[in-house]
Amino acid sequence: MNAHVYGVLTVGGSGGDITLYGCRFQEKSYYLLRTSEAALCGMIEEYENSEINNLFQQTTDHVEGWELGAELLERYSWRRLYPVYLNPTYKERILASYLKKSPNLSGHWRRFIGRDQH
Repeated sequence: MNAHVYGVLTVGGSGGDITLYGCRFQEKSYYLLRTSEAALCGMIEEYENSEINNLFQQTTDHVEGWELGAELLERYSWRRLYPVYLNPTYKERILASYLKKSPNLSGHWRRFIGRDQH
């Protein structure tokens, strides 16, 4: 049986992005986080399309369950970054995680999630 890997949330800034991935396998949910600061390499022409880009990418080990997956995001200041992608299935979970540490959505998050107030 193959596992289906899907994006949960991608947030980004000028230097790179953070993506939380999910996976269902044997009726359990697993999550891992990938960071990429490869955009910084693109600013230096000699590093474009080189293997050094790989040095600016990191992937965590996978964890089981949403609570641990959400904790992976907490390693970073993800609320300060701009949302790029949000899996609709996870909209309420991500919103709850955001509001747990920050009672008000910033303007770009409010527009992205489609909420007028919070």
